[in-house]
Amino acid sequence: MLISIGHDFVRPQDIKSIAQYIFEHRIVLTMDSSIRREISEVIQEVIQSVDVPVEARAIR
Repeated sequence: MLISIGHDFVRPQDIKSIAQYIFEHRIVLTMDSSIRREISEVIQEVIQSVDVPVEARAIR
């Protein structure tokens, strides 16, 4: 898959772009939650709330 998108490493954007498809069939909302919103909205909210990890640079 990575070769088809033009690089040989995984970027945070790559994960965020496929997360919807991966999580959609794995998450089950309670009856109350499913009345208020769609599962896709919940997944997008979770994806947007997670900060992308940043590697700390050594101070010299």
